[in-house]
Amino acid sequence: MQNKGIDIYSTHRTESSAYPDSELVGIGKRMAVVGVYNNVLTHSHCIALDILRNALGVAREELEPHRIPEAAHA
Repeated sequence: MQNKGIDIYSTHRTESSAYPDSELVGIGKRMAVVGVYNNVLTHSHCIALDILRNALGVAREELEPHRIPEAAHA
């Protein structure tokens, strides 16, 4: 019996597909999970960068009054 699956690059059925339909469903689910994970990871990194940027801005504002002017170094 020959395996009839779905070609991952098209929606029409082919007899030369390397994966049966059920395997493609599993692959699709894994790809979706990885995509969601990467999106969450990217979003959390953006949040972390925003927090760091805000913290550095606050630190700069707190230190600015104590800054020695450039002319005083000469």
